[in-house]
Amino acid sequence: MNRPVNYLPFVALFFLPLLFYPSVHFSSWRSSSDVHAFFEFASSLLAITVGIMVLLHFFTTGRWFFLIISIGFVFVGAEEFIQAVFSFNRIWFETHPTFGLAISAAWLVGQFTLAASFFVALIFRDREIVQAKRGRKAVVYNIISFICAASVALLIFYSPFLPQFVQLGSLSKKLLELSLAMLFFVAFVFYSNIYLKQQSRSPLFWSIIACIIFWIQAHIFVFDSQAFYDAHWDSSRLLVMLSYFFPIFGVWSETIKIHRSVQLRIIELANEITERLSAEQAGKRVEEELKKSEEKYRSIFENVQDVYFETLFNSTILEISPSIEFVTKGQYRRTDLIGRSMYDFYNDPNERHTMLVEMNEKGCITDFEVQFKNRDGSILTCSLSLKAKLDAEGQPEKIIGSMRDISERKRMEKELKKCEEKHRLYSSSGEELK
Repeated sequence: MNRPVNYLPFVALFFLPLLFYPSVHFSSWRSSSDVHAFFEFASSLLAITVGIMVLLHFFTTGRWFFLIISIGFVFVGAEEFIQAVFSFNRIWFETHPTFGLAISAAWLVGQFTLAASFFVALIFRDREIVQAKRGRKAVVYNIISFICAASVALLIFYSPFLPQFVQLGSLSKKLLELSLAMLFFVAFVFYSNIYLKQQSRSPLFWSIIACIIFWIQAHIFVFDSQAFYDAHWDSSRLLVMLSYFFPIFGVWSETIKIHRSVQLRIIELANEITERLSAEQAGKRVEEELKKSEEKYRSIFENVQDVYFETLFNSTILEISPSIEFVTKGQYRRTDLIGRSMYDFYNDPNERHTMLVEMNEKGCITDFEVQFKNRDGSILTCSLSLKAKLDAEGQPEKIIGSMRDISERKRMEKELKKCEEKHRLYSSSGEELK
């Protein structure tokens, strides 16, 4: 939540330069082109330094946001450098008749370009560039920016015709300065809202907002400038030069923050690795025992002659032991049966109905005799034992069971019964003969 108190540092930055506005407004200060050239040279070097430092941060994050911001500062730095060269009158034999208009026009072009870079950066704020392409894009785009800015500035200073509405002190020039101040203020609103919503607030982002605030102040001060190098004019240039120090220190602070964050992360990883190694060493024996138990029961599952299986309540087979191949004499493999229904193999549907009734009543079945159809049509007599397995909430989840082939036993019982019947008949016949 953006509480009003969070805006206090920004409000302080707004009003601090304005405290000097009355003194500037009533001052009779008048400097020279040399002073202006000094301001422009210093500003150009600082602007390009800011562009390079933000560019270094782009290499770390890969975000388009920082690349576009760096391009904007490099553009302004190149424009200010050309303006400084032409402002240094003592190196020129004569001053071009459109010199005053050229300075004003170059200033406005640079300002509109920088403001545009702030808004474009917001559009691409969350997009990133892959590591392999960062260096090439950074170099190419910044070189293009520098060349374009220098070309535009040179074109302006060598142009024989420039529009009169950029004339310093004119109403149109004041409206342009006011428009730029409003444009930077809108950028300030967007950037401050984003900054205050961040969970981990970035020092570099804060410094960019502070820089924008000083740009707003620069346009407010130059608004009342009536002539080149008066107090309003020089104050605005001083504010521009000071504005570049915020991103410079912002990049340093961001680098320190990242370094500390990496150190903390390394410590956390080291502790996590130590704890994990301790846990692994403590649990190694348990894991070995579990592995042995798993191998033991897997061997039993795969080699026992009884068939063990798991089904859903609709009798869909989930798992069945490989011994099914032995029981069916190779006519079925476990992979043939998983996913099929047990009902497909019942020989007598009545047996299935009886089994379901008993299962519902008791929840389990022991030694229930059923007949299954083999693939070749032969009949297998089997003994089934079933039990319902419950989930953590006590609800029926699936059925686990075992099946034993008792066909041979039933055949022997039938033969034995026949033999007993014959013996009984022979015994009866012998008694009659007696």
